[in-house]
Amino acid sequence: MVPQSCAFGKRAGGARGGLLGIDMFEDLSERLFAHFVAGRWRVPFGSAACPVLSHTGKALGQVVAAGPLDVARAVQALRPADDRACHRLAEALAQHIDGLAQAIAIQSGQAPTADQMAQMLDAVGAALTARPGILLTACDSDLGRFGHALGAGVRGGVIWCPPVERAVFATAIACVVQHAEMPTGAFAVLHTRAPETETALRATPLCIYEI
Repeated sequence: MVPQSCAFGKRAGGARGGLLGIDMFEDLSERLFAHFVAGRWRVPFGSAACPVLSHTGKALGQVVAAGPLDVARAVQALRPADDRACHRLAEALAQHIDGLAQAIAIQSGQAPTADQMAQMLDAVGAALTARPGILLTACDSDLGRFGHALGAGVRGGVIWCPPVERAVFATAIACVVQHAEMPTGAFAVLHTRAPETETALRATPLCIYEI
């Protein structure tokens, strides 16, 4: 069963109910398995699985590479977010910034610095021009550039395709988006940067941004 919501505390951390607390990790493998489309966790149409590993090599779960049907579903659902929704997103990201840093550390072995996370937050709020389309990131993408792409993307509707090395971070971001009650379709996560997924994404008429 795919979970339809995330549990949140006041601060993201190790406590039960936090963004990366016990409640989230109890079903992390299920949430990793799903795609986030139109405000909900969706069972993928595809079946090509990629393992998600911690920085120690521990298996955390798996993601399923999106195919043409997954991409078509996400594209059809795209909707822009207005200023109020973008403000809610920025507030939610700030509220759960510690958990987002931990989500990166789980797979990379090192949490971003406070300055790097602050740059991401600032960039989200500073992105005032809509830039809808598809966002492709790498495991070493600059957080400031990611924040700007996220902020601009949701203003027009964005599909994010992260690498498997950032699957936990992408899942955490999707949880924050869901918590912020963004317009359904303003943001989607389709795993992962596998050849079949990139081929399906590049076959759409949407603009593609790589960072």
